[in-house]
Amino acid sequence: MKKIFIIIVLFFINSLCYSQSIEDLYNNEEYKEIVKFENQADKLTADQLYMIGFSFFQLEKHEKAIDFYDKAIQKGLLNGYVHFEKGMALQNTKRVNEAIREFEKAMITEPKNEEYIIELGFAYYSLEKYDSAVAVFEKAVKLQDTLVIPYYMVPHIYHILKDYNKALSGFYEALNNIKKDNKFYLLTLINIGKIEYMFTKNYIKSADAYAKALELTPLDYELYPKLMKAYNGAGKYLEANKLFEKYKTAYLKKELPKELAEYNNVAIDEEIWNDKVITVYKFYKEAKNRNDTCNQVYVLNKADNKINRTFVIQKMNSVPDIFTLCENDISGGTQTEYPYSWKNENITSGDIKKGVKLILEGKMKPKTVNNLFKK
Repeated sequence: MKKIFIIIVLFFINSLCYSQSIEDLYNNEEYKEIVKFENQADKLTADQLYMIGFSFFQLEKHEKAIDFYDKAIQKGLLNGYVHFEKGMALQNTKRVNEAIREFEKAMITEPKNEEYIIELGFAYYSLEKYDSAVAVFEKAVKLQDTLVIPYYMVPHIYHILKDYNKALSGFYEALNNIKKDNKFYLLTLINIGKIEYMFTKNYIKSADAYAKALELTPLDYELYPKLMKAYNGAGKYLEANKLFEKYKTAYLKKELPKELAEYNNVAIDEEIWNDKVITVYKFYKEAKNRNDTCNQVYVLNKADNKINRTFVIQKMNSVPDIFTLCENDISGGTQTEYPYSWKNENITSGDIKKGVKLILEGKMKPKTVNNLFKK
C-alpha cells in the first residue's frame, strides 16, 4: 500500500514539474526547450500541447506544429486561437483550403476578431478568390477600431477586378482611416494617382496624389515619371519641366536606381488616343549639335503594345536653332521631315502630341524624306 502511495505522489509531482516547466519556458519564449517535451505528449494537458505546437510554429516546423495543435484540440482545447494558429501553420505549408476551414472555425468562437478575419481574407486572396476575399475584408472594415489593412485591401481587390469606381472611392476612404506614417497610406496615394490618370483621366487629381506620395518619399525616383506624366496631362508644363530637371540632376549624379539609370531619356507623357498609345520621352543631354535629338515619341498599338511608328524632335540647324518633328523608319532606312518646328528645345509634350496626331490623321504632309543613316 505504501509503495502504491509513493508511485501516485511521484506521478503528481512529475505532472506538476511538466506544468511548471512548460509554462515557465513558454512565458520566457524558450521554444527550443519546450519542444523537448514532445515525447511526453500523452501526459500533458491541452494547454501544454498547444504550447508545444506554438513553439514548433515559432521554430518554423509547421507540420509538427499542426500535429500538436490537433492533439490540443483532441484533448478539449476549443478556443479560437488554436484553430487560428493551426490555420496559419497550414497556410505556411501551402494547404490554403484547409487553412480557410480553420480560420472559419476560429471565427465561430470569436466572430469579431479582426486578426482572424484578415487572415481569412488573405487566404482567399492568395487563391485569387477575389470575390470571397473582398467580402471578408469588407466585413473587417465594419468593425470598430479595426486594423488599417482592410481599408487598403478592399479597394486594392476592386482594382484587380477592374471595378475602378469602387476602387477609387475605396482608396479615398482609406486616406481618411490610415495614418500618414503607415506604408499603406503611401500605397493608397499611388493607386489613386494611377486610377485617376488611367481611368478617370483626371490628371489634376492624379498629379495631386502623386505629388503627396513624393512628399512622403522624395527619393522614390519611380514616382517622378508618373508625376511628370500627370502634370503634362493636366497641361501643367512648367511643373513637369521642373520635376524633369530634378530627375535629370539625379541621373547626372548617378543617384537613380540601376534599372532607371541605364536609359538616356525618360517618359514624360503618355496618352491613349484612339487605338494607339502615344508616349513622349525627353533626353537628358542637351541638343547642341545638328541632328541631336531632344525628344522621342513612340506610337504603340493598344491591342498588342507593339511599336507602330517612331518620331523624334531633332535639331536641324545650329544658327538659328531649329528643332523639327521627324519620323524615323529603321526598317526602310528613311527619315521623314515634317513642317512642324520650334525655335528652341523647351517644347511642351502637348505640342509634340498635337503634331504627331496631325500626322497620324493624315492632316500633315511630309516636307522631305532623307536617308536615315546618312551623316
